[in-house]
Amino acid sequence: MKLKDENSLIDKIEFAVADYCSDCNDNDFNIILSVSASDGWVKVKIEKENN
Repeated sequence: MKLKDENSLIDKIEFAVADYCSDCNDNDFNIILSVSASDGWVKVKIEKENN
């Protein structure tokens, strides 16, 4: 299924991750996430960590 506004989603994800970095003092990581949404319910899973 195609996203309606990919840029908006990416902006919101970047903002959320920046908040996490600030709140948890965790500033250096590289992960691949899997995100699924169904009827507004969202599930996120870390698929791969690259350290």
